[in-house]
Amino acid sequence: MNLTYDFMTTGRERVFLTIGEEMHGVKDWPRQRLEQEIIRRISQLGTVTFSQLAAVSLRELTAPGDAIVHEGELKRAIVQRAMRLVEAGYRVDPLLFSTEEFERRWKRFASYCDRHKLLYFRGRWLLYDGKKLFGDEPTARVSPWVYAANELSTITATSHVPAGIF
Repeated sequence: MNLTYDFMTTGRERVFLTIGEEMHGVKDWPRQRLEQEIIRRISQLGTVTFSQLAAVSLRELTAPGDAIVHEGELKRAIVQRAMRLVEAGYRVDPLLFSTEEFERRWKRFASYCDRHKLLYFRGRWLLYDGKKLFGDEPTARVSPWVYAANELSTITATSHVPAGIF
């Protein structure tokens, strides 16, 4: 069973529950092999969320020295990445492919980022702090950007799909 939370949002938090198939023929497996297989299978059950897509897409569009990206460019990158992942066989929040729902999720994501000072909105331009985005800021807790990107990396790293697709 896998629970995935889309935590970088306002309002009602989206939670995805996926239950996998029962494992057979593993009774005689060594404990380490069994544990690795369970971790792999649980990770593969994860649903790719808007927050994960946004975190990885924003990182892809920027460099540590930059501080600005256009809203339309980020939205386009999120949708393109989601489509590539679906084509590769990953579970992606299906509501993100509805224009209306995508815009609703964007607004909730933007509100979360604004409230937590992760992005600064100037019209259609998004300003950001590269230290927070790239995890270079020394803090006691992990940045939401880093956490969301790591979640997506975990989902894709444990599957049969070639690296680099996400």
